[in-house]
Amino acid sequence: MEKRLFEEFKKRRGRGQRCGPLWLSMRARKLVKDIKAEAAAAKAWGTEGMEVEPAAASEVGEGTDEGMEVEASSVGDVEMSGADEEASANEDKRMLAFQAKKDWRRRFCRRAPEPVQLDEKWGRFTPAQRINVDQSPLGFISGLQDTYAEKGSREVWISTPSGSSLEKRQCTLQVCYAADVASGKKQCKLAFIFRGEGKRITELERLSWDKRVDVYFQTNAWADRALCLAWLERTYGPWAKTIDGEKLLLMDNLDGQVNMPFREQLKESWDTLAWYFKPNCTDLLQPVDRHIAQYLKSLIAKELENWLEDDDNLAKWESGQFTASERRVLLTLWSGEAYEKLCAMLEFLQKSFLGSGCLLTVDLSDVDKVAPQNMPGYGKRLRSELLKVQESGKTPEGALSASEPAPPAPLRREDEEHSDQSDLSEAGLDSDNENDECSDVDPEEFAAFFFLLGCRSDPACPLWTRSCSRQPSCSSGLLVAGNWGG
Repeated sequence: MEKRLFEEFKKRRGRGQRCGPLWLSMRARKLVKDIKAEAAAAKAWGTEGMEVEPAAASEVGEGTDEGMEVEASSVGDVEMSGADEEASANEDKRMLAFQAKKDWRRRFCRRAPEPVQLDEKWGRFTPAQRINVDQSPLGFISGLQDTYAEKGSREVWISTPSGSSLEKRQCTLQVCYAADVASGKKQCKLAFIFRGEGKRITELERLSWDKRVDVYFQTNAWADRALCLAWLERTYGPWAKTIDGEKLLLMDNLDGQVNMPFREQLKESWDTLAWYFKPNCTDLLQPVDRHIAQYLKSLIAKELENWLEDDDNLAKWESGQFTASERRVLLTLWSGEAYEKLCAMLEFLQKSFLGSGCLLTVDLSDVDKVAPQNMPGYGKRLRSELLKVQESGKTPEGALSASEPAPPAPLRREDEEHSDQSDLSEAGLDSDNENDECSDVDPEEFAAFFFLLGCRSDPACPLWTRSCSRQPSCSSGLLVAGNWGG
């Protein structure tokens, strides 16, 4: 009962609802009755010891205790010894006598898990627990846009297999990296999303895919809701189990990632908190979007060039005779090799997170290295402002305590209703321009993302703007000390 009650307590507090003494006692008594009803139902159906769905148990529990006992005796043929019957009767008496009064509440609070422990330097999430995932389109031909040519040439052109169609998006990469990995552990696998349903793929092709990547199929090579859930189960989940403690997954507002089933599975199955960047500026804030994905593609292009050094491969390339199966296999092989090389570049990965503002420390030691695109000197100005706030000793209104979980970005009703395709342009799935700059982000509004102590509803604060005042989705104090306000 206490285990279930504590789970309900966490969900209720996550929504900001009050949990007073009366609520604790009433829910405890109700849960005891539900558990008793579940036991009676299991006994009636001869499944004692098996779990019964809470909803079903509640329906059974609507009747009287006496009615349940009659039903159990009429349906189940369970023989009990005199000692067992006496023990069962005593247990029923204790359950009925349970009142969940003050003494129990005091003991329950002592037995509840300890509050979140904050690391002295990193706060709630260490670098290994700060993770970013994003989608990026990939063509079969990449990185072959330059060539040597004779000086003074009036026209320079490059022949490619099958014309220029293979330069366009052949698949979508699901790129997931942590800011650091412990010794002996690996980064999350790279995932491919190819067009189609994958029903006609031969066993030979499946065996030929690089083992360092996971392959998925979707009709349009999109990361829709079903695919994102499948990615959690097959790719992210097994890797997340190797990372100790609670994890923070930083994402954009792609529909497949903001829906409640995705959030709930992240938290309940993989101990991961979903955190969303403010829309329309993920190219500034996401390490994968801003640095990592583009560099990964350059490494894939180098693997292509290495592959072309073989005369047979070069001849096949120039003939342009590639089947769809061959293209898929080659893309996985080139990308698997490139991904492994990038995983070894820990300093580059950490700088990517730091420059995007996703690797701040509690002592502000590296805050001057935060370098948003087209905002020179931003990190130094931010450091100066944050030090002023720390010296003043004032805690901004609306800041959370260190023991409370940080709230997820608010989910609007329309987020649940709009189609899976509505955010594809934001994810860059159908765009050939990977470096589009965000033109509608105000520098002061952007600055509020990195406000160490949370957002302040005070127009006099240089980092405050009306659009981000006390909104959970735009405070990166979480990334510093592990919660809104640190």
